[in-house]
Amino acid sequence: MRARLLILANSLLLTFVGASSPAWATVARARAATPAHASRVRRAARPRPPSTSLGYANGGRLQNAARLESDETIRLMPGRHLHYGTDEMVGLIRRAGRILLRRHRVALSVGDVSRASGGPALHHASHQSGRDADLSFFVVDAHGRSVQLNDYVGFGRGGRAIAGGEMRFDTRRNWALVDALLTDPAAHVEHIFVSNALRALLLEHARAIHADANVIARAAEAMHQPQGASAHANHFHVRIGCPSGDAGCLEGVRVPPRRRRHARALARNEPRERHGRHATERAHAAERPRAQRAPPR
Repeated sequence: MRARLLILANSLLLTFVGASSPAWATVARARAATPAHASRVRRAARPRPPSTSLGYANGGRLQNAARLESDETIRLMPGRHLHYGTDEMVGLIRRAGRILLRRHRVALSVGDVSRASGGPALHHASHQSGRDADLSFFVVDAHGRSVQLNDYVGFGRGGRAIAGGEMRFDTRRNWALVDALLTDPAAHVEHIFVSNALRALLLEHARAIHADANVIARAAEAMHQPQGASAHANHFHVRIGCPSGDAGCLEGVRVPPRRRRHARALARNEPRERHGRHATERAHAAERPRAQRAPPR
């Protein structure tokens, strides 16, 4: 109603002023259009509510997801379309990307994170609650020059490409990435899934350059090869803990009912003093280092 009255008033003003005053006509038209325009601006500027991670990494959802965008620090890998995560995960990736660009002049290549609403994702057992992200390795050629990958490349012992060729695992930059992830001031990295061979290579490099002992200890704990899943010899799979305030977020992984029943049956047939350990390992599939059972990717 107010907007209509303003338009009517300005129309009368134009009638009295006449066509000889184009400046007044411009001002009147601008004022007449202001209320509706301002309303559109207010609607567009409304901030997105904080993200919420719900459920398990392999059985959850994501609300009010943050979208990861490419820029000079982040490169989204071709053919990967899951670019949503919690505010904490997207923030972690961005901060790590800035560190790598500033210190090593390379962009961080990112594969899949989660769908906009979370839930099951093609080719992934997890990535359902916005707390998982796949990060490509940094790679160099035979001359030590950085190579930008369009798809993952697997590496074995000594950092040599499994399929052969001149590409090598860039241990220096990959350790810098691990260091940036584990020392992030806002997000808590719980797991970095990577093959045993590359884990050993990274830890050996960290000790050789006299990296912070606390960071090395954290890396030794966080990095491990998952059992019953891909060895992760071609990318890092990073998982963060539940964000503070996300009451519906659940740590660990969801165990299918069939596996829970099987674990309980095994536990009933075992001596009492061994019941707790075996039931826990089989039923909960705790995400622990190499010697223990690890979660699905």
